Amino acid sequence: MKKLFFQCLLVILVFSPFAMAGADDAPLDLGNGWMFSRNIDPMTDKNRSHLMKIEEGGAIFVKCWGEGKYEPAWMFKRYLTDETEFQYRFDSESPISVSSGQMHTSNKVLILDTQPDFIANMQKHGRLVLRAVDGSDGEVITAIYDLKGFASALKYANENAPCRD
Repeated sequence: MKKLFFQCLLVILVFSPFAMAGADDAPLDLGNGWMFSRNIDPMTDKNRSHLMKIEEGGAIFVKCWGEGKYEPAWMFKRYLTDETEFQYRFDSESPISVSSGQMHTSNKVLILDTQPDFIANMQKHGRLVLRAVDGSDGEVITAIYDLKGFASALKYANENAPCRD
């Protein structure tokens, strides 16, 4: 089931806003489940490269959005509404709630805005737990990510496709 989900996700990525014309390489396995796709638009030189890891509850992306740094996004197995409530937790730290003004959703994708030090925390912690609660029906979606290898994967991404404005 996980393999089928991964294959479907790759198809979605190729034909979605996550992808842009000019992908340089097929996804590269960096170990510990982290994949890297170098994607630089040949017309504009905009970098839309990303790291990706798939776990049971969905996929995590760390993508260059063209704002000078890699930022996180998640793809869940169900559609999210604008009323989605979201929390995250690193290791055994207290959960952090994210207000609707600090994130936005698009279909099954949730993108965090303005979360200081989130990437730095991903590099120094071993586990990330995400919880989304759909405001329309109250369904709880939980995803747990093993962050082992993330720091070296991000280093590879920054060395091979630096994210710049």
